[in-house]
Amino acid sequence: IVLGLGAALGDHSKSFIKRRLGKPPGSAWWPDRIDFAVGGGIALWLYNTLWVGRSWVGLEHIIMLALIAWPVHYIGNKLSYRNGWRDTPH
Repeated sequence: IVLGLGAALGDHSKSFIKRRLGKPPGSAWWPDRIDFAVGGGIALWLYNTLWVGRSWVGLEHIIMLALIAWPVHYIGNKLSYRNGWRDTPH
């Protein structure tokens, strides 16, 4: 639940910033590929730190999530666009 909420909040936060910068909806922007992973990692870190009292999640884990999410998201989008499952390649 925490990871899912964090992923949604990461996506919404990025969308809020994107709109404030004047980027149109659906336009490609580099944080679109990692916002959910970073948001989920931060939420998990906060949960473990505040409620469990000790966190096994650190900055290095959040960075690794972003580094893994970037190519997976990029490749997945390109393949799904090529197969006709998406309207945009990004």
